[in-house]
Amino acid sequence: MVDCVASQMAALLLYMLFLVIIVVIGLAQFPFRNLTIFFDHMSSALLGLVDVFLAGMIFSYISIHAIYILALIPIPFQKTQSFEERWREVKKHAQLLRSKYSNEQLRKILNCLIVCLMTEI
Repeated sequence: MVDCVASQMAALLLYMLFLVIIVVIGLAQFPFRNLTIFFDHMSSALLGLVDVFLAGMIFSYISIHAIYILALIPIPFQKTQSFEERWREVKKHAQLLRSKYSNEQLRKILNCLIVCLMTEI
C-alpha cells in the first residue's frame, strides 16, 4: 500500500515538473509580437491569419497547463476561503490527477504506428 502511494506521489511530482517545463518553454517561445495589435496602432494586415490563429492556440495551451499548476498550489484564492478548505481542494485535485495516471505500456505495433504517423512516413 505504501509503495503504491509513493509511486502515485512520484507520478504526481513528475507530472507537476512536466507542467512547469511546458509552461516555461511555452512562455519562452511565445510570439509576443503577435500581441502588438492590441497594444500598438500597428496594422493588423502585417500579421497573417495563421500567425494569429497559432498564437491563440499556443496561448490556450499554456493557459490550460498554468491552471493545472495553480490548482495544486495550497494558497487560498478567495478572501473567505480558509487554508484547510483550500488544502482539501488541493488534495481532491491531486487525487483526481493521480487516478487518471496509467502505468500501462503501449504495444510495440501501436508505438510504431504512432511514430509513423507523427513522422509522416
